[in-house]
Amino acid sequence: MDYQRVVVRRHPQTGTKHSHDSKYWRQFKNPVFIKNQSPVTAIHFSPVKPHRYAVTSGARVQIYSPKTQRVSKTIARFQDNARSGHFRTDGKLLVAGDDSGNIQIFDLSTRAILRNFHEHKQPVHVAKFSSDPTKILSCSDDTTVRLWSIPTSEDYLTFKDHTDYVRTGMVSLANPSLILTGSYDSTVRMFDARE
Repeated sequence: MDYQRVVVRRHPQTGTKHSHDSKYWRQFKNPVFIKNQSPVTAIHFSPVKPHRYAVTSGARVQIYSPKTQRVSKTIARFQDNARSGHFRTDGKLLVAGDDSGNIQIFDLSTRAILRNFHEHKQPVHVAKFSSDPTKILSCSDDTTVRLWSIPTSEDYLTFKDHTDYVRTGMVSLANPSLILTGSYDSTVRMFDARE
């Protein structure tokens, strides 16, 4: 039996022209690697340009520039480990809790503390701005979930339905009255702030 030789077709090479999209994606070199001294407990992107991002690690929150991937600001005014650094929708303020139970609001242009809340008795793992920019949600290991008023510096709603550490929570973007939380008591609870 004789075998016939296979002829391999050679196609002409296309030029090295790159589309606009391929030029954009080729500008990125390697993945960004940022080494921190402590475990990272939260990351949050600013919702407004230039879309800086906050990295919460140890007793500080570092604000990174997305273009240079370098720290542009450091907020280190915490008594204990910081938790849950979160930008407000306008990108001008940042809220964070800490392991001593404090919650602080910072002005990012000056790094000044604008508000300080002390009602929690144990670490605050969640501190987030609500979809209503005058309110803050906090969830703590003291099993409470609180909604704070920034203008009055007071908690105006406290939910005590969880029986163990509350480690996650958020306010609905569509309805700022709906709060969803999760706890070590193996429950997810929805609260209505209108009640």
